Order: sequence, then structure tokens, then C-alpha cells
Amino acid sequence: MIELRHKVENERISDPFSYKQYRQLMLYALQNGLQNHPQVWRTRMEYEVLSAEDLINWESAIDSNLSGCQASDEKSTMYNLIATEYPTMQNVLKSLDYLNPTMAQLQQCYAKHKDNFVYSQVIFDRLLASLCADEDWLAIRALYESRLKVPHRQIQDTYDSFSSFVSEHYPQEYTLIMRTASKLLRATERSQRYYEILEQAISDDPNSPEPWIRYMTQLHQYSNGESPYPAFLAVFYRSLFAGSLCKMGDSQWTDVWLVALQFLSKPQMHHSLERKRIATSFVKCYPKFPRAYSELACSLSTEKEVHSLRNHV
Repeated sequence: MIELRHKVENERISDPFSYKQYRQLMLYALQNGLQNHPQVWRTRMEYEVLSAEDLINWESAIDSNLSGCQASDEKSTMYNLIATEYPTMQNVLKSLDYLNPTMAQLQQCYAKHKDNFVYSQVIFDRLLASLCADEDWLAIRALYESRLKVPHRQIQDTYDSFSSFVSEHYPQEYTLIMRTASKLLRATERSQRYYEILEQAISDDPNSPEPWIRYMTQLHQYSNGESPYPAFLAVFYRSLFAGSLCKMGDSQWTDVWLVALQFLSKPQMHHSLERKRIATSFVKCYPKFPRAYSELACSLSTEKEVHSLRNHV
């Protein structure tokens, strides 16, 4: 099977949209009872949309076939792949649990997810705890002050926590620092109200695409396009798994995908890799939807990729 996996990997390099070697690998796995081998699941992730049940089975396959450090390393790889393709907060936190991240990795993770109105506080708390362990008081103060500029559901808790921190570590400057913090809080609260209205709309009807599209549109309209991690993407990924149904492959959800891809195509946006990643997932979710392939074609950067897509569609 190792040889077959190498053939699959080589084919992805030489002919990215060919499934020939992948089908041979899956046939071999089926004939030899290896469908639940961790390496097979890892390869499937590259070619198929995996359901929540599939992810549970993948992790069970790791537990059944590996142990100790090998199992931990494989789970780290698994959740890193999942969190990269579908960066919901649940997947990101799982990835961090197995990664044992460095400070730089935590900071990058927070920068990427800080605009998630509901769930970003979990990443903030992890980064804060890491800075506290290093007793880096200046960095902690800067983190709190930048956090107060970002709308998030727990903003009052952030302010109260900052107040306690300043009282302990900057008692002589408490009044001056907290006066500035209060101004930041009031300024952010003015936009916070709009977030809360949009959040209420998706909470009331999470299985309808319209409130999610409105939310994404509002965030995109008021962004400057300079952030490497546009805020509307957090809403897009949340939309795929919110409510009672998974929206991966849901025919009602194609417009949500198209809106995300449209916003990533704006001239002021510089997210070609993110657009390609989403367009690739779009095709995996909707393999019979012609528009998905045209969106993917617009995201490709080399003639080899375009030629491969044209040959296999």
C-alpha cells in the first residue's frame, strides 16, 4: 500500500485532478480489508468530503492501528489537515490539543480566528495563559488592548479581566490605562450591536442560507481588505456546520459558497491560496455542479493545473 500511496502523491503533483491512482488505492484497500487504515483515511481527505461520522471512524482507525507517540503524531496530522480545510473552532482546538503549539503558533492562530464573534475567546484565553506563564506583562497588556478593539461576545469579560490585570501589575498607572481601555470598549460596543443583530438572525434560522449571506456581506463591506484573514470567512465556515444539519453538499448552500468565493476575488483581496482551497472543497462537495468547476478554474495559478482540470472534467 505504501507504493500505491506514493503513486497517488506523484500523480497529484504531475496531474492534480486525475483520480486514476486514487481509485486503484481505494480498490486495493477494499480488496484487502484496509478501508480503515489511517493512511487510507488521510488520502481520502484529499479527494473526498468526509462526514462527522467519517472523522470519528478515522480517529478510531488510528487508535486501532497505532499506539503511543505514533498515534499522537497521526492524530496531530489528522486534525491539522481537518482544521486547515474546515477551520471551525472545534477543529482548530482539536488541532491545538495535539500540536502542543509554540507561542508563535498560538499568536498566528489567534490572528486568524480573532474575528470569530462567538468562539474566538477560547483562542484568546489560550494565548493569554501562555503569555502569563512567561510573565510577559507588556505583551499581555498589548493583547488586551488590541482585543478590546475587536467585537466579540465576551467583550465585557475581557474588559473586567484587563482591569484586574492592570490593578495587579500596573497599579500606579491604573486610572490612565483603564481610561484608555474604557474608550476602546465604548467604541467597539457601537459596532458590537450590529454583530449581535446578525448573530441573532443566524441563531433564529441557522439552516437558511440568507442570514449567513447577509452576515458575510456586512463584514465584507466594512472590511478594508488588508487583513490576511478576512472576518467573513469565519462566518462562512461556521455556516457549514451550524444548526441541526451539516451543509456540506447541501443544494441550498451553493450561494453561500459562491458569495465567499466572490469576496475572495475582489481586487483588493490577496487570498489566492484561501480561494483555491475553498474552490477545491466546493468541487468535492458539489461534483455535479458545473459552476463549482469554473470557480476552481479561476483559482488555479499554473497551466499544468488548468490542463489537468480540463482533461478530467
